[in-house]
Parts: sequence; C-alpha cells; structure tokens
Amino acid sequence: MLHFFSNNKPLVLALLPLILIAHLVFEFNYDYFQAGINSDTNITGYYFNAFKPWSNYLTLVLLLANAIFLNFIFNSHEFWIKSNYIPAFIYLLLNLYFPHSVYLTGEVLAQSFVLLILYQLYSLNPQGDARKKSFNMGLFSALAVVCNPLYIMVLPSVMVSLKFIRPFVLREYLLLLLGFFLPFIYLLVFDVELSKNLFHLLDKFQFTGENLLLFIVSSITVGILLCFGFMGIFKRSKTSSIRFKKLRNITLSLTLFLSIGVGLSLAFGGSVYYSSMLTVPLAFILPYSYLSLRIKGLVEVLILTLLLISVAKFFIY
Repeated sequence: MLHFFSNNKPLVLALLPLILIAHLVFEFNYDYFQAGINSDTNITGYYFNAFKPWSNYLTLVLLLANAIFLNFIFNSHEFWIKSNYIPAFIYLLLNLYFPHSVYLTGEVLAQSFVLLILYQLYSLNPQGDARKKSFNMGLFSALAVVCNPLYIMVLPSVMVSLKFIRPFVLREYLLLLLGFFLPFIYLLVFDVELSKNLFHLLDKFQFTGENLLLFIVSSITVGILLCFGFMGIFKRSKTSSIRFKKLRNITLSLTLFLSIGVGLSLAFGGSVYYSSMLTVPLAFILPYSYLSLRIKGLVEVLILTLLLISVAKFFIY
C-alpha cells in the first residue's frame, strides 16, 4: 500500500477522503467511539460537537486539510529527495484510533495550529527578521493550548527550536511570549472558567477491555515503526544538508516535549486519548522507516496491521 503513496502521483490523495468517509460510516453503524463523544479537550466551555452530523462532516474536512497541509510541508521543505504522500496517509491512519476522527473536538483544531507552528519554524532562516513569525508561533501555541491544554509543551519546544535555526534575539522571544499570552487575556476578560475547565482535563475518553487490548497492540506496532523511523531519519541525515539536520532537530524536539506531556498526563491518571498529540510529529518521522531503510516489506506489513486493526475495532468490542 505504501508503494502507491511513495510515488509522486497526487491522485493517490483521492484515497484519503474515501478512508475517512468509510471510517465515519462504520462509526455511525457501530458506535465504537460513543463513549468518547464528550471527549472534547478545549477549555473554552463550549461544546464543539454540538451540531451533528454537520460537526462530524467538518471533522473529516479538517482532518483531510491537516493531512494535505502536513504533506505539503514535508514535500516543500524537501524532507525526502522526491515528493511522496506517505506522511498524509500515516497522519490519517494514526488519527483513526481516536474519537476526534469522527467527533469534532479541540484536538483536531490543536493539530491544525501545531502544523501552522511547524510551517513557520521550518520557514525560518538564520538571517532576516523573524519577529512576525515569532509572534505568530506564540499565538498559534496559545490557541493549541486552548484547544488542548497539554499542548503547553509546544511552547518550550518552539523556544528550543528557534535556537536551532537562528542566533538568540531577545526581542523575538519576547514577541513569542506576547503572542502566547494574548488569547488567555481575552478568555479571562470574557470570564471563561479556565480553572474549572482545567480540573476536568484528565477525565476524558478511556478504552476498556478488548478495546484497550487493540489499542495496546496498535501502540506496540507504532513503537516498532517509530524505532525504524528514527533509524531511517538518522540514515538520511548522513547525506543531507545542514538545513535538513536543523529541521530534523525541530521535529525531534517537538516529539520529545509532546511525549513528556503525554507521559505526565498518564502518570496523573489521564486518558490514553492524549497520546493523539503525537500524531503530527510521528507523521514526519514514520515515513523514513519505509523511505530510508531496506525493510519495505516489513514496514508494509506493520502499516497493514494498523489499517486492519482500525477496521477490526468496530467488530471486536
């Protein structure tokens, strides 16, 4: 299957909405994620999934837009020697394991803001004025936090990543922080009960019984792919430019900080739902398991396993 997405043929993107629509049809018929219908992570106090089924359709549109935008970033910044569409497919495949793949929640929007942050970061250069982009990244980071507070870990990642690309400029970091705090000032002015909403943060969708077992199997499969992905991205680094190494470090930094956020939430009894925060950086790393290494057959089997589990979960619960 990955062979079709590894070629520079944009027509394969037509498969992505078909996958999302089929997944939504299964959900409408089997209600697998019904327990997670209230798993919205936003802290505004508003329920994003209020206008069904239109909110369900909007979720598909946002996920598809995120996948295409992510793939655009991957190809335009030459993460690989030629264009391919594996990142978009992997991004959607990973999201199929979470309620926001069918119900509109803050998580989908948070991922959109993370992609906007990465687009700004990857576009930076050592010279030139980065004040506008610094402010924008702070603002997008704050909006991601509003949609899912655990994305607070994006802010230190951005601050570290700025140093990967550019020399330290105090004004840029101050603008980053200014952009970050502005949305929260707005929310406080409008008397949003942030503290009350934060207390309910960890009480979200949980898998039970057979569902949890399937999720564990899929997580192990993703873990194996991630190990191969790390091997592949470092193999690519041996023959790549200095700029690619900087982009790699930005991606790895985001993966590390978001993993810390997920780990802390689990340590305090949070839902495995929050592991969905890793889907964006993993969509940049996992393609290297197929593109860089000579184990394409094994990677195909692992990806097919994830795809089959994403379908089987509707029938085994």
